[in-house]
Amino acid sequence: MSKQVLRAELQTLLQLSHPKISLEAFETTLQSITTSFDWTYFVERAIATNLAGYLLPHPEIAEKYYPDNVLQKIKSYQQRILLHSLQLLEGVQILHEALKALAIDHAFLKGCSLLIKKEAQFKSRQVSDIDLLIDPAKQTQVIEILQGLGANVKTVIYKSEWHAKQQLEHAPIQAVLFGLCIDVHIRLFRVDTNYQIDTPELLKNVVFHPLDSTTVPLLSTQEAQLFTILHAYKHLHAGSAFKVSSVNDLNNMNWRELAPLAQKWQANKAFQEMQKFTQTWFEGAYTQTFLGQTVLHFLTNSPLLLTEKAIFLKRRLFNINGSVLHPKHIVFNAFPQKTYLNSYFGPGPYLFIWWRRTKNLFRF
Repeated sequence: MSKQVLRAELQTLLQLSHPKISLEAFETTLQSITTSFDWTYFVERAIATNLAGYLLPHPEIAEKYYPDNVLQKIKSYQQRILLHSLQLLEGVQILHEALKALAIDHAFLKGCSLLIKKEAQFKSRQVSDIDLLIDPAKQTQVIEILQGLGANVKTVIYKSEWHAKQQLEHAPIQAVLFGLCIDVHIRLFRVDTNYQIDTPELLKNVVFHPLDSTTVPLLSTQEAQLFTILHAYKHLHAGSAFKVSSVNDLNNMNWRELAPLAQKWQANKAFQEMQKFTQTWFEGAYTQTFLGQTVLHFLTNSPLLLTEKAIFLKRRLFNINGSVLHPKHIVFNAFPQKTYLNSYFGPGPYLFIWWRRTKNLFRF
């Protein structure tokens, strides 16, 4: 990937949003800003990348140096994500009580988990939705529970009957409850990643954490951390839908202790790549790894070179570990059934919608 020269505004954004920036470093960075600094661009990219939540680690210093309009936009952003996170955690409690009443094993994942464990601050870590892990055998009951709560529930439409039989998807149920989006997972990743992760074992190992007047189940510490690492890798490896701010979730990982679990899950390659990326990224060597350069693509919102697009296209057509897909997988990935195309890409004749979908493969 081409090594990018970062604009001063983006370099400053990464420095100020570093999860462990000291008061002295924070003030020194702000003092170094010149009169040509484009504050409008700075705050636009901060909000677009969800890094704005991390820009007030030392509020008393920030108020001395941020222009008033920039400071107000950052505070407004933080207030917005705070209120949304509180709503999400109310939804977590409602879901937990409903699932608990029918003795359905479950665990809450990702952003909500970080908030519940106080590993992320409500005004810093933007959380979009509720991610729920359930026993794959309980999908029908969970759908009934969600509908009983008044949720609008949708289930995944597979590309083919073969895909449906293989149950490849990791989150085949989506719901909207009280305006909150819920992704219901039956496994942490798609089957075709070839990671060896057993959902019943994960649910057996859950740890209950306090949330207001109750306790809710979350993955064990090591399993949750490794999932965070591999989830970030999934998006970076494919070059798609990556939140730049989620890099900060990787800051407090105990890589040495996680290594045996990564081996057990058969995720060594991804784990080692992410370890190197994280170490160099937090040292400010943003372009030293391919993953780091990929993050910069999302930070800058810049177009990829043709060679870079080719790399990501190849990755989207094969397994995350580079192994060859089943022949039926390849065929139906290329030519899915019409109900799949119409559901996700709109109504119309097969070839017209197929071409619309195919063009998306080349959009990065």
